[in-house]
Amino acid sequence: MRTPNQVVGERLRTLRNSRRLSQSDLAERVRALGVKIQYNGVGSRERGATALSPSELFAFAYALDTSPL
Repeated sequence: MRTPNQVVGERLRTLRNSRRLSQSDLAERVRALGVKIQYNGVGSRERGATALSPSELFAFAYALDTSPL
Protein backbone atom coordinates (compact mmCIF):
# COMPACT_ATOMS: atom_id res chain seq x y z
CA MET A 1 0.00 0.00 0.00
CA ARG A 2 1.30 3.44 -0.91
CA THR A 3 1.73 6.11 1.72
CA PRO A 4 0.08 9.54 1.34
CA ASN A 5 3.54 11.03 0.68
CA GLN A 6 4.05 8.55 -2.17
CA VAL A 7 0.66 9.35 -3.70
CA VAL A 8 1.36 13.09 -3.60
CA GLY A 9 4.89 12.52 -4.93
CA GLU A 10 3.65 10.46 -7.86
CA ARG A 11 1.13 13.15 -8.75
CA LEU A 12 3.84 15.80 -8.50
CA ARG A 13 6.10 13.82 -10.86
CA THR A 14 3.25 13.22 -13.32
CA LEU A 15 2.36 16.92 -13.45
CA ARG A 16 6.00 17.98 -13.78
CA ASN A 17 6.58 15.53 -16.64
CA SER A 18 3.36 16.52 -18.41
CA ARG A 19 4.61 20.11 -18.42
CA ARG A 20 8.02 18.97 -19.66
CA LEU A 21 9.88 20.48 -16.74
CA SER A 22 13.07 19.12 -15.25
CA GLN A 23 13.41 18.85 -11.50
CA SER A 24 15.75 21.86 -11.68
CA ASP A 25 13.18 23.88 -13.65
CA LEU A 26 10.47 23.12 -11.11
CA ALA A 27 12.77 23.89 -8.19
CA GLU A 28 13.59 27.25 -9.79
CA ARG A 29 9.89 28.09 -10.17
CA VAL A 30 9.18 27.13 -6.56
CA ARG A 31 12.18 29.16 -5.31
CA ALA A 32 10.84 32.17 -7.21
CA LEU A 33 7.74 31.85 -5.02
CA GLY A 34 9.86 32.11 -1.87
CA VAL A 35 10.22 28.43 -0.95
CA LYS A 36 13.77 27.24 -0.42
CA ILE A 37 14.27 24.00 -2.32
CA GLN A 38 16.95 22.45 -4.51
CA TYR A 39 16.39 20.13 -7.46
CA ASN A 40 17.24 17.08 -5.33
CA GLY A 41 14.50 18.18 -2.91
CA VAL A 42 12.02 17.87 -5.76
CA GLY A 43 13.14 14.28 -6.33
CA SER A 44 12.87 13.48 -2.64
CA ARG A 45 9.31 14.73 -2.58
CA GLU A 46 8.45 12.90 -5.81
CA ARG A 47 9.66 9.62 -4.27
CA GLY A 48 7.58 10.27 -1.17
CA ALA A 49 10.69 10.26 1.02
CA THR A 50 9.99 13.82 2.19
CA ALA A 51 6.55 15.19 2.96
CA LEU A 52 5.49 18.51 1.48
CA SER A 53 4.78 21.26 3.95
CA PRO A 54 1.56 23.23 3.37
CA SER A 55 3.52 26.16 1.93
CA GLU A 56 5.42 23.83 -0.40
CA LEU A 57 2.20 22.18 -1.53
CA PHE A 58 0.72 25.53 -2.52
CA ALA A 59 3.96 26.68 -4.18
CA PHE A 60 4.26 23.47 -6.20
CA ALA A 61 0.61 23.72 -7.24
CA TYR A 62 1.05 27.34 -8.34
CA ALA A 63 4.31 26.56 -10.15
CA LEU A 64 2.57 23.71 -11.99
CA ASP A 65 -0.56 25.76 -12.70
CA THR A 66 -2.87 23.35 -10.89
CA SER A 67 -4.98 23.12 -7.76
CA PRO A 68 -3.34 21.97 -4.53
CA LEU A 69 -6.18 19.47 -4.21
